[in-house]
Amino acid sequence: MSSTSQKSTLIELRGDLVRAALCIGRFHAPCQIEPDRLLVMADPALSAALSDLDLALTPVDEGFVPSDLPASCTPARRVVTHGSHATEEDEDGEADLPSGPSSNA
Repeated sequence: MSSTSQKSTLIELRGDLVRAALCIGRFHAPCQIEPDRLLVMADPALSAALSDLDLALTPVDEGFVPSDLPASCTPARRVVTHGSHATEEDEDGEADLPSGPSSNA
């Protein structure tokens, strides 16, 4: 955890914390992780998304120490999604597509 604490308006989350954490991660929002609750900075869009998950949301004013992500959770390179391919251009300006069968794996 980070060593600096700042007092601010936060949203305390209780309920299905795994679903809450997944939602918070999609917003790339800082989060303080505790055994029985999560704390996030008050944000209207994030609050709306979290309330759709039927979580108990409570505004609180207290110190906030967001949890640090381990290095293993930080992407080290660009992820290539299914269906995307890198291409190279010929001297003619035409793109060379990868040859061979494509995989659904």
